[in-house]
Amino acid sequence: MSDFSDIIFCFKPSHVTWDDIHDLLWKAHERNRAAGMNMLYPSLPGDELEKVVGAEGRCFVAIKDGKLVGTCSYKPVRRNMWYDKGQVSAYFILEAVSPEYEGKGIYARLCKLREEDAIKRGFRLFEMDTAERNYHSQTILKNNGFRHVFFRPYKTGGIYAVHMAKWVGKSPFPKWYCKGMFLLRKVYAKVRFKPGYIKRFGI
Repeated sequence: MSDFSDIIFCFKPSHVTWDDIHDLLWKAHERNRAAGMNMLYPSLPGDELEKVVGAEGRCFVAIKDGKLVGTCSYKPVRRNMWYDKGQVSAYFILEAVSPEYEGKGIYARLCKLREEDAIKRGFRLFEMDTAERNYHSQTILKNNGFRHVFFRPYKTGGIYAVHMAKWVGKSPFPKWYCKGMFLLRKVYAKVRFKPGYIKRFGI
């Protein structure tokens, strides 16, 4: 079991800036970019990330010796898709752990903190996007109870996005139905749409 005695897990304090969040995201996603998975959020400057989370969202951080080593956020969304029936869900975003602190349980602890907070606020559906070829992320989400529900190209990023969802309590849909709907959307998106491309801000 990981020893977190020297790590502080909390809501983002005022001394941690959104530019700090950006820098961590950019650093943590370096391997994804090298593999051709150019995600949108790590490319955004701090002020844009703050807007993404919004006033109703939450940002959590892990701090060791005064240094930001991990973060994750969520914000309320209403999509009105087949899997959410128009309900307001918690959309999970901005996950990152500093590479030198990976494998120490920091990400799992942050995600647990985020889910607990979302449940306390009344959310009963969690959603998250990841890159089509980010199998590691998809495996982690699947092991944490998420299911594949939607597939689309990113407007920017040069990649396709896999959308996954997790219900608090029992899912209203059987696994085979979620899988079938996901595969149908994947075939449609591959035939109909092409993704775009992004660069880091200011470059």
